[in-house]
Amino acid sequence: FIGSFLKNFIIYWGVLFFILSQFILNLSTLGSVEFLLWLAIFWSFKFINSKKIVNVAYDDKCHLCDGTVRFLKFLDLFSVIKLRPLSKNISWLKRHNISEKQASSDLYGIDEYSNKVFYGYNFYQEISKRILFLTFFYPVLLIGKVFLIGPIMYRYIAERRRKLFGICKLPSSKKNYIYSKIIINNTKNLVSDTSIKFFFIYIILGFLFLVNIFTEIHNTISSKKIPNNYLTSWSRVACFIGPCTINVFNQQDLGMSHYWFTVTANINNKKKILPLVNYDGSRLELMRSDYNYFGFILKMKREVLDKNGNASKCKFFDQFEKEIKNFSKLYFKNEKVDYFIFEQFYKKRNTIENLKKNIYIKHLPNSTCRIKF
Repeated sequence: FIGSFLKNFIIYWGVLFFILSQFILNLSTLGSVEFLLWLAIFWSFKFINSKKIVNVAYDDKCHLCDGTVRFLKFLDLFSVIKLRPLSKNISWLKRHNISEKQASSDLYGIDEYSNKVFYGYNFYQEISKRILFLTFFYPVLLIGKVFLIGPIMYRYIAERRRKLFGICKLPSSKKNYIYSKIIINNTKNLVSDTSIKFFFIYIILGFLFLVNIFTEIHNTISSKKIPNNYLTSWSRVACFIGPCTINVFNQQDLGMSHYWFTVTANINNKKKILPLVNYDGSRLELMRSDYNYFGFILKMKREVLDKNGNASKCKFFDQFEKEIKNFSKLYFKNEKVDYFIFEQFYKKRNTIENLKKNIYIKHLPNSTCRIKF
């Protein structure tokens, strides 16, 4: 009950945040991408339902069978199939009334939930319904079955596969090998070494996170107060694996809004602004593009502003004159522009002390630089 409650809480909490990101905070494509990731983690419907899992028994001494299951495993994004090589699962096959000879002549699939058995051409038809990237092959296989072309071609190749493709002396390594001996003799010890390792890693990460929360050694100011150099070094290393100051929205980027520039085109004595940033610092039409925002404006701000978040009077134009000119001319290429006016602005920020006191002072932008080109 507790696990189900926590899972539902996490899902609903995440979905609410994605809706907030997408429609209220307007964080570009963040909400959409996170929603897709949430589906990949928690979606339990078609293609990744536990009731869709198939145990695949195959001849691991046959080149064709070996290559086929490797290809299926490559396309199996949601781990729908579990591989059972013939040489190591003979007793398991006998429990399902499948002889070694039968398994040597066809690929066999056994539904893990219903124990339904399908083999030969029907195996490929069934597996195409369960693996996401093979679904577009299902209509082709269905047509082949209706006109009997598919089963005839399959049987011809299956009966001659060892002659045509050869024998594997050493089967290739693959994931998800399940051996019947493990299931019969070790049902109480199914926890893998990998699971144990991850468990201890999470324990260590959790401990480091709690230490950072209660001691605040991840904070630069707090670190300076601690005389132990090893402790401050350790806190920096810990930040690489997660336990450090949470900075989801990138504090540096959010603090760049007090410096910006505009480009105005003079066309027949009429002024027309390049729709990147407005005179008051607000974003215009071209800033709807992530490429223009992250690849052009934000990139320039990161390089122009110093460690204190300040820029000299004409720093944008001095450092990116070529890029600004080319971008402006490209946008207005179909119009006869007499000249352009570049203007850099600065807007004083509210102090943290005032914000903590719930005091907000509206400052007007000041022009710090004006260049005609």
